[in-house]
Amino acid sequence: MIKDGQFYIDFPEPYKRRELNAKYRKIPLKDTTSRQLRKYFNAMAEFASSDEQVKLTIFAERQQSAAVEFDEEDPDAWKTQLT
Repeated sequence: MIKDGQFYIDFPEPYKRRELNAKYRKIPLKDTTSRQLRKYFNAMAEFASSDEQVKLTIFAERQQSAAVEFDEEDPDAWKTQLT
C-alpha cells in the first residue's frame, strides 16, 4: 500500500489461516516450532490490540481509509458501486 508517497505494509498483515499455514510450510521448521510461533504471534497481536495508543492508531487509519472511499460531496455515490 502507498501512503503519502511511501510504500508500507499493514501490520499485522491480514492472512487467512490457510494462507498463513502455507507461508509457514515454506520455512523449513518443525511443526511444533511453527505452532509455537503462531501462539507467540497471536499473543503479541492480542497484547498490541489492547493498548490504547494502538487502538487510536487503528481508528485513525480506518477513518482515513473511509474518508478516501466515501465522497463527502456526494454521500450516496457509494450506492452506485454496489454489485
